[in-house]
Amino acid sequence: MKFRSLLATLAVVFSLLFAACEVPSGIILGEDDVTFDITISDVTTSGATVNVVPSDKTVLYYFDKVEKSTYEAYKSDDDFMKKTMTNLREYVSSSGGALFSALSVGETDHTFSNELRPDTDYYIFAFAIDSKLNPTSKLSLKEFTTEAVKMSNNTFEVSVNGGVITVTPSNNDTYFWSVEPSDLYEGQSDDYIMNDLISYYDSEGYLDYYLAVGVSSFDYTTLLTAGDSFTVYVFGYEGTPTTALTQHTFTYGSGSGSGSGDSATTTLTGDVTLNIASIEAYYYGDYYDIGTNNWEIGFFDKTGFEYIYSEFFTTLGVNSPEGTFTIKGNAGDAYTAFSGAIENDMILPTYYVKLNASENVESFALIASGNFSIEKKSGSNYGVNINLSDILGNKVSGSYEGAMTIAEGEVEATQASVRSRANRRAAHSALRRFSSAALIQPAATASSRVMRTK
Repeated sequence: MKFRSLLATLAVVFSLLFAACEVPSGIILGEDDVTFDITISDVTTSGATVNVVPSDKTVLYYFDKVEKSTYEAYKSDDDFMKKTMTNLREYVSSSGGALFSALSVGETDHTFSNELRPDTDYYIFAFAIDSKLNPTSKLSLKEFTTEAVKMSNNTFEVSVNGGVITVTPSNNDTYFWSVEPSDLYEGQSDDYIMNDLISYYDSEGYLDYYLAVGVSSFDYTTLLTAGDSFTVYVFGYEGTPTTALTQHTFTYGSGSGSGSGDSATTTLTGDVTLNIASIEAYYYGDYYDIGTNNWEIGFFDKTGFEYIYSEFFTTLGVNSPEGTFTIKGNAGDAYTAFSGAIENDMILPTYYVKLNASENVESFALIASGNFSIEKKSGSNYGVNINLSDILGNKVSGSYEGAMTIAEGEVEATQASVRSRANRRAAHSALRRFSSAALIQPAATASSRVMRTK
């Protein structure tokens, strides 16, 4: 079901739905002689662009797509329109969607993307409605047929370098690819796997981000567990699979180019120095109810794409982040800082991260040992020295002298339940300023990928 933006005046109209109220002036809720000019363009195997122009641009109306065979199963146009409105009410009620965003006034453009089946006859239909969603005009129809699928001769090479997975196709046809735990589809046929992958990611709203053209690469470092087996699934896709399924199975951290079983905790192969340009520190008081004051801090380079994030503790009553803070596994004592960890699909402090221009992880390291010191110089100026190490002994260091932003951290309403957890480290910073959830499970963007679990 599509949802489209409407004129601002419609917000008034929809307060009348399902109620016997006077219709505001300027909006006409359907007339028997209203007709609709429907234009269809850019038809593909799975989509089309539609333009709908009512003969009276002040009427309220509804339009959508329907397979020709489905439409022809109804006894009459009146039955079809009434059933369509019943279905709309039920869909909005069950999904929590906004009813007004499914209706239109005036000329409307809409693109159906990855919503149609290949080589299938469809109608675009439109009809005017009243304030109770009753049809008040004749049904307007425009028929079209989606393009037939052209099987592709695309083939795929898959390479795994640590957590970075790259798919290289033989041509520029569109294809789908994802990485899944190897036991997810154990014993299933290739057709089942392809159909299930498309169905799952489409239903979750991520399908577009799993389609690619040309060479495609993604850093799964923070999503993979060393020693576990994963499979890369790749196949051509244009509304339906257009090639056979390609599978590439590997064990992360073992013979996949990662170099060691510690790939899940660091990607560094040598020492790094962070050129610190700014620092932000946030104060949370006795956040964990353990008798020490809690802080989080971010040390950033000038781009903001490379930084060190830590969470540390001072004594009660100290509202300035000064001192030397030693990395400790389950920190909490004054002048200690958490060591890095990955728990519940999140990177937890202390850690180092460098992102590329696409905001994908280029390199990172969970910090296992070392310390950092903060010394107040004068006014808002501080001196900082960082001497940290990952589990392999790669050093992560940096120094800085200058201004530091210090503010009181905001705690979300749900934080109260987090504070009560017995295991502090499993909860620390999960909802806070520098939370790394966006690195591992980001909102749907072209640079994001979500991996299924069985």
